Amino acid sequence: MTREEIERTIENGESVWLIFDNRVYRIDKSKIIDLNDCYIAYYNDVYNCKLYADTSDFYKTEAKAKHHVKHYGIIRTEKLPFLTWEEFDKGNRLIRFIGKNGEKCKLEGYQKDDKQSGFIDVVVNGTGSNIDYDYTEANFYKAYDECVRLFRGRE
Repeated sequence: MTREEIERTIENGESVWLIFDNRVYRIDKSKIIDLNDCYIAYYNDVYNCKLYADTSDFYKTEAKAKHHVKHYGIIRTEKLPFLTWEEFDKGNRLIRFIGKNGEKCKLEGYQKDDKQSGFIDVVVNGTGSNIDYDYTEANFYKAYDECVRLFRGRE
């Protein structure tokens, strides 16, 4: 809200809503100490003191302020599942992850009953094998390198 909008709302006897320290506070005319173009000084009952807030921290409705507190700055952290050849060869033959560009990716391996043959795939967006290798330790590491490249983004 701008200072003028805040001032008008307060003068009409309505409250404005302030976000401070990730909490929502109701501010009415009795709590405003000073209106300035850059900040607003107000009395905070919780801290029992005068505080300053940017005009951008004020909202016309409680719902908008709560929405901001709940959803602003959401961070998503993902890790590429780490897998060694030994784990892969002993039966953990599937990892799934989302590539940097949003692709659905997986590394999977199949070993035939004779344990002498099989294959390792890197699949992107479920469209079948993009990369297909024989089932060997060296090829596992090539396939995993491709997964790292997809996870970080195509270079």
